[in-house]
Amino acid sequence: DCLAALSFSKLSFSISSLSDDGLRYVLTLIKSKETIARKYAATALRNLSASSEEKDAFFKLGIPGLMTEVLSDKEKDLDVLAAAALSSLSCSSRITDRFLDSGILHTVIRSISNATVELKSQIAAIFANLSEHLECRPIMISHAVVKAIDALSAVDHGDTLQDCARALANLSSAEKAQHAIYRQGGFKTLDTLSHSDCETCKR
Repeated sequence: DCLAALSFSKLSFSISSLSDDGLRYVLTLIKSKETIARKYAATALRNLSASSEEKDAFFKLGIPGLMTEVLSDKEKDLDVLAAAALSSLSCSSRITDRFLDSGILHTVIRSISNATVELKSQIAAIFANLSEHLECRPIMISHAVVKAIDALSAVDHGDTLQDCARALANLSSAEKAQHAIYRQGGFKTLDTLSHSDCETCKR
C-alpha cells in the first residue's frame, strides 16, 4: 500500500487527471492501515483535485464526502490535505446547497477549534470559494459561517485574512442577508479585517 500510494503521490505532481479506476484505487489507499500510505494518498487527491479541470468524477465517486470524513478524524497532516482538496473542489459548479446540507459545512466549522494556522488557511479558502456560488450563500449564512469567519479573522496570516474578506464580501452582497450577518457579528469581523495589516482586506 505504501509504495503504491507513494507512486500516485509523485505522479499527481505531473499529471492533470486520473481515470475513474485510478481514483477508485487511490480511495482504497486512503483507507489503508498504514499512516504513511494514507498521507501519500491524501497528497495525491489534493494535487489531482487542484489540477483537474473536469471535477465531475470526484463528485461521482463521493470524494468530497470522504475528504470530510478524513477532516473530521483530525489526524495530523491528513486534515490539512483533506481541507486543501475540499478547497479545490469547492470551486466546482457541482457544489450545491444540497451538497452543503450533507454535513460538510458542519464538519469544516467544527475543525476550526484547535486547528493549525495552515488548516485555518485552507478552511478560509473553502468558505471563500463556496461563497462564490450564489446558491450556497443562504445555507452558509444559516450555518452561521460568519461566526466561523470571525474566528478565522483573528489569524495573523495574509492568505487567510484575504479569504475571510472575500467570503464576507460575497455573503453580504445580498441586502436581505445583511441582517443575519449583523446578528452573527459580521460588523465586528469587518472591523477586525479592516484594521489588519492585510492591504487587500482594507480595500
